[in-house]
Amino acid sequence: MSDLSENWTTALIGDIIEFAPKNNVLDNTEAGFVPLHLMGKRFLDKHGFEKKRWSEIKKGYTHFADGDVLLARITPSFRIG
Repeated sequence: MSDLSENWTTALIGDIIEFAPKNNVLDNTEAGFVPLHLMGKRFLDKHGFEKKRWSEIKKGYTHFADGDVLLARITPSFRIG
């Protein structure tokens, strides 16, 4: 790490991001759901989304909020793009 500029520092990733935060909203709240087939495939692609009730998606899926970076964590997604 000695090749870093004097203005840079090292950090543990867990110290600078919140990984998989949990949202706490009412069950009847309309929320954006991003299924794998609607995720962008290239660096500047936009994600699509479906509107779903929070009660349908709050369990079994990764929570995210506006401004988060989304990345599909399964191998085929990296092969596709």
